[in-house]
Amino acid sequence: MEDLLMIVTILGDPGSGKGTQVEMIQARYRNALTIGMSRELEPIVQRQPDLQVMRNNGGLLPDHVVIETFRRALPEAIPELAVVEGFPRTAEQARWFGFNLQGHRVAIVLSLKKETALGRIAERKIALSGASRKDDQHPEGRLAIYRANLDVILAKLRKAGVIIHRVDAEPSKEDVADQVLLIIQREMGVALGVSA
Repeated sequence: MEDLLMIVTILGDPGSGKGTQVEMIQARYRNALTIGMSRELEPIVQRQPDLQVMRNNGGLLPDHVVIETFRRALPEAIPELAVVEGFPRTAEQARWFGFNLQGHRVAIVLSLKKETALGRIAERKIALSGASRKDDQHPEGRLAIYRANLDVILAKLRKAGVIIHRVDAEPSKEDVADQVLLIIQREMGVALGVSA
């Protein structure tokens, strides 16, 4: 695989707007490679009942499954910017991300208050006509797992030289996107050796 100029991973609580922000980045950087891990993992989960049970009970999928799925989602020749949604989610995935990917690596963490995260998941469930996304079945458990892992994930990423930015995801999606896009613009300047 060719070295990336820059890879950005968007992390955040369930309901923090990771997917929305990736869409807004894609609208600005049309040639960017985007990888949504939930979308990539869904066909694998559908073929393996044990993974369905794990996910539907609020658990995280095994690291080896997630890492291999991510590896397969990366094409041989990729553009200068890649944006990843929701990876890494565990310490082992963070270690792999930090030490196996080259280029300027940036993590943007979308932060919400617990009440806001749970409220957004409930709103998303209602917006889907009462149907729930598979990963919304146990929102409090998923939120607790994510938050319990976050400090370890960020420590592993920092140790590997990944630049970490936190963004308050409480404001409107447009305001959050303004912050996220500014971070990407500045970090792209760093990656290119140009002061932004």
